Amino acid sequence: MSFLMNWVSQIVLFIFLATIVSLLIPKNSHEKVIKLVFGLIVFLLFLHPLKMIFQVEPDQIISQIQLEEFLQGEKDIEKEISDKKIEIQASTDAYILEQLEKQVENTVGEELMATYGVSVQDITIQMKENATEEEPQMDEVTFRLAENKQELIEPIEDVSIPASNHTDRRDRDIEIAQSISSLLDLPLQAVEIEWEGG
Repeated sequence: MSFLMNWVSQIVLFIFLATIVSLLIPKNSHEKVIKLVFGLIVFLLFLHPLKMIFQVEPDQIISQIQLEEFLQGEKDIEKEISDKKIEIQASTDAYILEQLEKQVENTVGEELMATYGVSVQDITIQMKENATEEEPQMDEVTFRLAENKQELIEPIEDVSIPASNHTDRRDRDIEIAQSISSLLDLPLQAVEIEWEGG
């Protein structure tokens, strides 16, 4: 602000002096030249702030450009690090989930085979949102089971479908789910049973 005040006061002072000098000079051929010179000086005074703006050393411009490039490079590196961090976290989560599925299959598979004669075909685990790497917490576990078929050839018997077959299967599903929930220390609602082939 002081620069602006100084600049305006210089212009006013010079115009005042130019007016006094132009009144004192005689009316001859030099009068037009003197007024032209004063006009050019006033014009240069008006251009002085622009000259100050553009009077920046090349070293300052280069250092400013280098600083901006450095800051942009830092932002790019931070973004790349953040992306890599997310990628590593996702692969770590996938690995933990895979290991957890194997562990659950080993824990539950043998028990289901021995007790109910069914085998585990696939396990899908959904983790809780607030689970950590150190302490993964299962939110829901879906087991795809299949009847364990014996390889022996048995004689063909008459097939009759009782009306209570659907109810028996549902009771069996609940019994299997209760067994799994007690083995994994999960609530019964968190265990879902699906059968291979429908």
